Amino acid sequence: MKITYIHVELTSLTPLAISAPESNLVNGGTGEVSHDVSRVDMPLHRGADRTVVIPGSTIAGNLRAQLPANLRVPMMGTVEGGAVASPLHVLDARVAPPADRDSVITRRRTAIDRKRGAAATNKLFDGEAAPDGSKVTVLLALHKGEELLEPLLDCLKSWQPQFGRGATTGLGSCAAKTISYATLDVDDDSDLVTYLNLAGPEDIVRLLGQRGATVSPQPDQRRWVVERRYEVADALHVGSGRAQGNMLLMERDAQGRPVVPGSSLKGVLRSRSEFILRSIGVEACDDGSCGACPTCHIFGYTLPEPDARGRTGGRGLLAFHDAPVNDVSEVSRAHVAIDRVTGGARDSALYSMQSVDIGSLDIRIEALADLPEWAPGLLWAALRDVDDGYVGFGSATTRGYGTLRPTSPSHSGTEATIRAALATIAEQSREGASR
Repeated sequence: MKITYIHVELTSLTPLAISAPESNLVNGGTGEVSHDVSRVDMPLHRGADRTVVIPGSTIAGNLRAQLPANLRVPMMGTVEGGAVASPLHVLDARVAPPADRDSVITRRRTAIDRKRGAAATNKLFDGEAAPDGSKVTVLLALHKGEELLEPLLDCLKSWQPQFGRGATTGLGSCAAKTISYATLDVDDDSDLVTYLNLAGPEDIVRLLGQRGATVSPQPDQRRWVVERRYEVADALHVGSGRAQGNMLLMERDAQGRPVVPGSSLKGVLRSRSEFILRSIGVEACDDGSCGACPTCHIFGYTLPEPDARGRTGGRGLLAFHDAPVNDVSEVSRAHVAIDRVTGGARDSALYSMQSVDIGSLDIRIEALADLPEWAPGLLWAALRDVDDGYVGFGSATTRGYGTLRPTSPSHSGTEATIRAALATIAEQSREGASR
C-alpha cells in the first residue's frame, strides 16, 4: 500500500475568521461562560496549545466543493447508498500570523434598521479574526488512491479557498504558495520504517523537505466586478464600538490603518440597491429574509424559518472586501449634545470622534460565483449614488461625515450598463408577477 503525504502552504489574502462560538459554552451548552475563555461572541477556533487551527471538516468540505463532480465520491467518500470511505485524510491545518502584525484582530458589527437608519437593536456582536498575511499550512494524506494523486494535485494547483465565516464580507480568502508531496510504499521495508517513525506533523513536513516533489500553484484567479478608488471628501468615521475616555475610536486593520470593513460596504450598497429597485417598481425586501428578490439573490439572505428542503438561507454571490484608508490625515472632532430646553450645550455630554479628513481607499467587489447579467449594473447604480454624494459610509452621515469622491470618472459604458440592468430586472419582475 502507498501513502502520499501532501503539504500545502497558503497565505491569507484577507483576515480569517474560523470561529468557534461553542468554546464560550460549558456544561453541555448551558450558556454558562467559562472564566478562562474569551467573552468575544465569535472567538477563533483554537487547539489545545491555543494556536489557531482550522477544523479538518472545513478543509475537507472546501476541497470537496473544489473537485469535479465525478471525483467527489472516489476522493472524499459518501454515506449515501453503499457507504464509501474517503481515501483522503486531513491531518493538520494551522494558522500562523505574520510577525509584524497583531496576532488577532477583533471587529464589532451590527445590522442597520432600514426605517430608522440607525443600528438595529440586539444585532451587535464581535468576532475575532487572524490578520491577512497569515500563513496557513495544510497536511493531507492520500491512502490507497494512487490513481487519484494527479487529479488531486491538479485540484490543489487552482485551489483558492475561503475558510470560515464572512466570505461575502471579504473574509477568509487564501491563495496557495507552495505544494509539496512524497509517497511512501509501506510494502517496502525502508519506507515502512520511515512511516512508523513519523510522530506528528513536524516529522511529515521534515520528510517532505528531504524527499518531496513540488508543483506550482496557479496565479490569482479572483474575479473582480468592481475595483474603484475613492478619496475622503469631508470626514470619515467608522466606529470600532470602543472608546478611550470620551474619545470614540475608529475601526482599524491589523496594520493599524483606519478601515471601512467589507460588512459596512456590503450593508450600505445593499440598502441603496433596495432603494433603487423599489424606485423602479421592483419588490425588494429590507431585511434580507425573503430569499426571492434581486438583492437576496446576489447579496444573500437568511430565512425566518427553514424551507421545505431544510435550508435556512443562501450565501451571496459577491464578496465585499475591507477598504483600508491610505495616505491618511487623522483629526479629533469634538461634539456635544444640545439641551432642548435651554438651547445650549448639555452638561456632561461632550465627546470626541477620531476621524479621517484626508485619505484614499479602494472599493473592491469580487464575484464568488457566476452572476446574473444584471448584477454588475445594479452595483454600479448604487455606486453612482455614492459618487454623487447621496450615500455615505460610517457614522454621522447626516452630519457631514462619510462622503467619498471617486478619483477618476466611470468608464464610458457604465450608464448603458446601468440602464440595461435595471430594464432587465424590471422586465423579469413583471414576468414573474404575471405568472
